[in-house]
Amino acid sequence: MIFNCTYCGKQYESKHKNSKYCCHKCSTLARRRRTTKKCKRCGTKFEVFISDIKFNKKVYCDICKKLVFKPSIIKKCLHCGKEFRTYQNRIKEGRGKFCSRKCYELSKRSRILRKCKTCGKSFTVHPSKFKQSKCIYCSPKCQGIAFKGENHPLWRGGKGFEPYCPKFNEEFKERVRTFFGNKCQICGKSKIENKNRELAVHHVTYDKNACCNNKIAMFLPLCMSCHTKTTHNRKYWENILFTFINLYCDGKSYLNQEEVVYFK
Repeated sequence: MIFNCTYCGKQYESKHKNSKYCCHKCSTLARRRRTTKKCKRCGTKFEVFISDIKFNKKVYCDICKKLVFKPSIIKKCLHCGKEFRTYQNRIKEGRGKFCSRKCYELSKRSRILRKCKTCGKSFTVHPSKFKQSKCIYCSPKCQGIAFKGENHPLWRGGKGFEPYCPKFNEEFKERVRTFFGNKCQICGKSKIENKNRELAVHHVTYDKNACCNNKIAMFLPLCMSCHTKTTHNRKYWENILFTFINLYCDGKSYLNQEEVVYFK
């Protein structure tokens, strides 16, 4: 049997008596909710799907759409010079100058030439970084060379190369961890939460010979992230951890198997 599609008007054949649509697409479109909308150009009302209104589609009617969206023209990209196609309405709105988003962003960013302090090679940087006095070096390699030894901001006169006290061994570290319950004393992480690594035994006074000399020896188990924090602002962390031991641990720090030393 031959029918006319109730949505598009196309003739089609079907065996079913109650057939209305020529295809599944027409059936879906016919069941979508519609409403009326005014054309942005001529003001005439036309039907539009409610879902298209949400996404700000169907602004013009079918006649005005052909007049507004004229055939595309070829233009040259202002950044790379590559030819591309764009519409006249985009040019009238001040757009259609660049072939891609990448060219638009590159043209917007004006770069400044700088010289690397290490190798003297010239390189370009963004103006915002130039104002913040960043990008002094052309690469991380040059930055690493510049920050070697005494030039590093965390340089402590070569203390990192000094040996630890012989009493500060693995057996002693394990006793300190056990004394404090095998948990980080800043954030409370365990060995499993510390990426299954042993907790670091931190020198509270930053003295590597704390076990061998007569100075105050204080130790705390810390996780990897907290131990990294204590390398900066050493006086700040020394005061905090010293106060912590006195308040919450009764001034105790485990030194050997039989002795618990008090520091009050």
